[in-house]
Amino acid sequence: MKYLAWSGIATAAGAFFLVPIAVRILFPQYLPAIPLFRVMLVTIPLYLVYKFQKSLLIVLREQRMLTMRLVTEMALTGVLLIILLPLIGLYAIVVEFLVTYGWRVMLYLVYLPRKYPRLKLKAKHILRFDRDDWEFFLRAVREGLNWKRWLGPIRIQV
Repeated sequence: MKYLAWSGIATAAGAFFLVPIAVRILFPQYLPAIPLFRVMLVTIPLYLVYKFQKSLLIVLREQRMLTMRLVTEMALTGVLLIILLPLIGLYAIVVEFLVTYGWRVMLYLVYLPRKYPRLKLKAKHILRFDRDDWEFFLRAVREGLNWKRWLGPIRIQV
């Protein structure tokens, strides 16, 4: 989850600077949408963490939790958009995304360790890169650059 959050931050930071340049060159008629796009980039790290958590809940067969989250989120989305759209226009969608993705991530960060204590995540591990992280990163880069491995069978080392 740590790597997804950090890769989301890196992707959002890169898109913050590169996409407006590309839009200016290729699609100048969409330049007025760039401020909204830049604000929406904040949701990328939350989205990536949420997708991992959702996949984990599916694997753990936690359909009840996923259904409860969906029902509460549908109500929350409706209420937020009804209230905020007249007040702040399209930026209400950004607020809604931030609230719902933030809600999902926090809900799962509380729920998963309670039910599965091995999944407890400490903040100091998210912010710190230790030897294991660097080894993982270097291995991922080595394997990513080795194009022959892309075509072969997948090997998982335990």
